[in-house]
Amino acid sequence: MGSMQKVWTDYVRGPKALWVMYKYADIVDFELNNVTITGAKGEPLDIVFMIQTEWTNWIPRYLPNIRKLNLLNMDMEKVNVVVKKGLGVGSFGYNAHRPEPSPGQWYQSNLGLVNCKFKDTTVPTDRARVCVKYYLDVKVVDEKGNPIPDATVTVVNEVDNENHPAENIAVRRYRHVPVETCKPIDGGTWKAGANFFYFDMYSPLSSTRTGKDGHTPLPEDKTKTLVLKDYQHTQEGRKQFTYKITVQAGGKKKTITGVNPGPHWYRPDPNKPTYTITAVLDGKTVTESTLKKQGLAGLSTSNDRR
Repeated sequence: MGSMQKVWTDYVRGPKALWVMYKYADIVDFELNNVTITGAKGEPLDIVFMIQTEWTNWIPRYLPNIRKLNLLNMDMEKVNVVVKKGLGVGSFGYNAHRPEPSPGQWYQSNLGLVNCKFKDTTVPTDRARVCVKYYLDVKVVDEKGNPIPDATVTVVNEVDNENHPAENIAVRRYRHVPVETCKPIDGGTWKAGANFFYFDMYSPLSSTRTGKDGHTPLPEDKTKTLVLKDYQHTQEGRKQFTYKITVQAGGKKKTITGVNPGPHWYRPDPNKPTYTITAVLDGKTVTESTLKKQGLAGLSTSNDRR
């Protein structure tokens, strides 16, 4: 066995329930949504994602097919989700003359878990991260409790809004036809041009508007629904996020700080919220904790939505 083959074998060694890996394939669509994964006897499982969501230093502007990958509404109650950096294989993935992988042969793996039930997340390598996310439900009312339609709801990440803003779940598809001067690791240059198809499974979305019932849009409206990250997990540890929500309508405003998404926001049916934050347009600034004490943040009622 050659040295590179040994690197590959050693890297993927170990128990496997399911591994997900893609590289260089011409993927035109991808979705893992509303799937239940369990062991044959209900035993705990590890599901490993070793993917490529970021190009490195071979061709500067070329990108993998899926740059922004989410799993949606998964029931994996006894599953440990493992995310590892991608390992180059085949052409463009390694240099046969090199005894060990060069920096350009390892690829960033970024995975999002939206409204998923799972046991835990594990990130054993660098160049890998998993972000746990949940749907946001805000109900906007006046001081008499009447729902306010067409109110603007704006969300800001209080910890790191530049890198981890609120999102939607709209799939964005587009083509890219790059012609680049490429610089392989061993030197020299060559021209390359190709017609590549890409898609992202979410985009940043800082604000949305309420419907007739005063609520923010459900996930069935993929473009306008709001998704917030609970935490980012990397090899260095977990980074928790909280949010500020600002609501405006008819010249009135409400600000809610310290909004903290978590597993209590999980929805067995994504279009039936289990946790709702009620924003009363009274011009005040409050914390989510205060709203909980007032009964204005917590369990959603079954007849609350349109």
